[in-house]
Amino acid sequence: AISRAKQTVTAIKRQQELKDEYSAVQLVTPFQKPIVKRPAFMQREKTITSAEKGTIIHTAMQHLTMNRRLTLIEIEEELEKMVEKEILSKEEVER
Repeated sequence: AISRAKQTVTAIKRQQELKDEYSAVQLVTPFQKPIVKRPAFMQREKTITSAEKGTIIHTAMQHLTMNRRLTLIEIEEELEKMVEKEILSKEEVER
């Protein structure tokens, strides 16, 4: 496969999700960038950076059921499930 020097994140993600006719569907997993945590000494602070807020919101949106309009209670329930699955921390959800 040919690869450009500059590519968008979406293009890279699509390339990793592509499968050929011989691929098994269960082996194809979508690319998921790991969430980068701040060092422990910085985590003690109560403040949260704008970049971290964006990452939290993006992560939550990735995992919300979006096939219909959700109520506030349903969104809160889904966020609680994300905490249980360790997708987000309780502190991240509360902020």
